[in-house]
Amino acid sequence: MSTVENVIQMAQRMRTMQVERDELDERLKFLNIALDQLRLKDIPEAMAEQDIRTLTIEGVGRVQLALDCYATIKDKPAGYEWLSNHGYDGLIQPYVQPSTFKAAVKAALKEGQEFPEDLFNITPFTRASIVKA
Repeated sequence: MSTVENVIQMAQRMRTMQVERDELDERLKFLNIALDQLRLKDIPEAMAEQDIRTLTIEGVGRVQLALDCYATIKDKPAGYEWLSNHGYDGLIQPYVQPSTFKAAVKAALKEGQEFPEDLFNITPFTRASIVKA
């Protein structure tokens, strides 16, 4: 096989892989939407209706509800000041690391702490999670 033929075959294989990747990306978008529907809405609602907190299912694992939230700072200077004044100054570095902030907010919400809506976007929600049995 000539070098040109080899390049042509590799380019054709590359194109096939690109098309397959694009198809998988599109499928993944829909799969993520369906998964979120189940874990963020359908399962938590069904478990709440039946007053189920944890359910162990053979071949699946332990299904449980976990409190979670989305958390961002709207006004950084004022938000940092509020965090500092309310005992969260350990979060503040040159910036507040998002996952550390989210974890602190989740813990604070469990303790009943309220955050000013003009400084923070906090959206608590309940999600279903599966823990391997």
